[in-house]
Amino acid sequence: MANEDRKLGIDVLGALPWGEHICYFYKTKQDLVDVLVPYFKAGLENNESCIWITSETISKKVAEEAMGKAIPDFPKYLASGQIEIIPHTDWYLKGDIFNAKRVLNAWLDKLERAIASGYDGLRVSGDTAWVKRKDWDKFCTYEKEVNNAISKYRMLALCTYLLYKYGTSQALKVMSNHRYSLMKYKDQLTLIGSSEYQRTEAPLLFQSRIEANMSEGYSFITADDSVIRYTNPQFEAMFGYETGEMLGKHVSIINAPTEKSPEETANTILGLLNKNGEWKGEVKNIKKDGTPFWCYANAFVADHPEYGRVYVSMHTDITELKKAEEKEQAIIDSAIDGFWTSDENGKFLEINDSYCQMIGYTREQLLKMSVSDVEVLERPEDTATHIKNIILRGSDRFKTQHRCKDGKIIDLEINVVYYKEGKGQFFVFIHDLTALKHAMESQTVLSRVKSERHLTALQERFVREGFKELEDREIIELLLSLVLPVQKAKQLAKACMEQFKNLRDFLAASPEELQQTGITPACMFCIKLLHELPVKVLKQRIVARSIYKSSLEVFDYLYYSMRDLKKEVFKVIYLNNRSQIIDTVDLFEGTVDNIPIHPREIIESALTQGAKALIFVHNHPTGDPSPSYSDKQLTRDLVFVGNILQIKVLDHIIIGGDSYFSFADEGFIQKYDDNFFNLKIQGTRFESLPNVHHHRHQISV
Repeated sequence: MANEDRKLGIDVLGALPWGEHICYFYKTKQDLVDVLVPYFKAGLENNESCIWITSETISKKVAEEAMGKAIPDFPKYLASGQIEIIPHTDWYLKGDIFNAKRVLNAWLDKLERAIASGYDGLRVSGDTAWVKRKDWDKFCTYEKEVNNAISKYRMLALCTYLLYKYGTSQALKVMSNHRYSLMKYKDQLTLIGSSEYQRTEAPLLFQSRIEANMSEGYSFITADDSVIRYTNPQFEAMFGYETGEMLGKHVSIINAPTEKSPEETANTILGLLNKNGEWKGEVKNIKKDGTPFWCYANAFVADHPEYGRVYVSMHTDITELKKAEEKEQAIIDSAIDGFWTSDENGKFLEINDSYCQMIGYTREQLLKMSVSDVEVLERPEDTATHIKNIILRGSDRFKTQHRCKDGKIIDLEINVVYYKEGKGQFFVFIHDLTALKHAMESQTVLSRVKSERHLTALQERFVREGFKELEDREIIELLLSLVLPVQKAKQLAKACMEQFKNLRDFLAASPEELQQTGITPACMFCIKLLHELPVKVLKQRIVARSIYKSSLEVFDYLYYSMRDLKKEVFKVIYLNNRSQIIDTVDLFEGTVDNIPIHPREIIESALTQGAKALIFVHNHPTGDPSPSYSDKQLTRDLVFVGNILQIKVLDHIIIGGDSYFSFADEGFIQKYDDNFFNLKIQGTRFESLPNVHHHRHQISV
């Protein structure tokens, strides 16, 4: 049997005889796929029975998809049972308990079944990312027994280990329990340990190749005094220190002050490390220059040959990811439709403002409730049945009713997607059907009106289908037909299209331009009413909101009324001390590229309104929202004036065409605030601001 070499699908090892036990230290999910897919592909082609035990790194579904991409007829192998993909919870653990003897016997049972079924032998791989500190010693003993016994059997075993979960001493113990050890080094799969290597050379080799592979910051601190004893170059660069500068310092230097002091934060994390043996989570860190930033830290306890008990940690900078998450959350919070997530039992996990307003509960109240508490059903047990059905199907779309806090029942359309990774969650989008219900009632009224006044074919089509598939000319004709005879409306609509080319330019046209095409005063009244009505509705909606959330919310509100203006208009949104919107006012109007701005009038109006915060909005008729130099200078001056009078400037938004620029989103507001306070610290006096004249904005104080 020892001379019967088997093709492994791993080039660096070539072909090996039955009974080989291999370990692979991987860094990413893709690293795992790149090795295991060809490994199992070779086994299937060699008439071997294959078993892939997955862990948190790759789910069973992802493993099946990866194999399917590499092997066109993979479903055939799966259906025949030649390959099994089994989650670690169903193989290594029973009732969350690892029993080495049971697992060893299970492998031998699988081998007997494979031989009896006509396969040449058994090829297996098990991922170890699930192994907790409490199971580490038992698992190492189990691996040693496998290594001692496997040479007697027609088996090949490839054990995979998440690289950064192990310190050097732990990795060496893993390597000692396997005949061959592999790792990617400079993107190449490399043999880092075998019976041919002297074990005394392995620590240095392993450590150097870990560091060469790392993009994350890597460090360890001694457990007895919480002092940093080792950092790789990536860790020092992440925190803005020179080489070796962090060594010997207390670990609290990396923690940013939050509700707790840096020392309290460090003690909390170290306490959890001592209790559980590992800790993972997001933590707010601080650079040497005082700049705060967010990291994802993965830490665990290890034994070091020189320092004894140490805490090993890997830090990944997630500042940009946090910003993206905050923007995504702002979009969800500002959405007109409702949104929530819930667990598999229907308990609310996350809820946006729109659903809270829709149903009348606060977010805090809903987080203590379940969907069944608000859904109107004849039988409450129907909710549990429906949830089970959605889990099986993966998604659903249906109509239902919810009972608001005040007892009112509203009609809703629900679009739900079930995401089963991890603990399983529902992502639910809710559309209030109240407006649709009113529209249907209006359609009934129109049908009655039809008997009193004959509708044109185009008007009847609109009653049935709305604007669906209507051309711009037909929409203009519909608008004009409210006050003009049918034939006259048709002719005038054609003339308007020749003049303005599309509906948008028609609605944005000035009264003088409309008159040139023959638009009557009565038609102009209808156009203005149509143009101003949604602006009024949107204004009521945003003013009615409990709290200002994002620049996107303001853009959605003002976009329709400002996108087509031919002149620059400068608006001010006034907010109270809880960021609730008080009012919106057009304060200044200029030409196509020039607008006079008077900060004194802005401040006077803010004081009159009792505002504690301001948002400025103006448009660029050119369609490009990019800020000019004078836009930036203007914003800086307004931030300074606001700070002097203790009125917070939250944002300055420029609308151009179908897009916008937010000074807050791009970090300028924070920068100008910092500039002001730096000058204040330096002793600069702000008794008055000089008159400043810009090319685009004429500012006088």
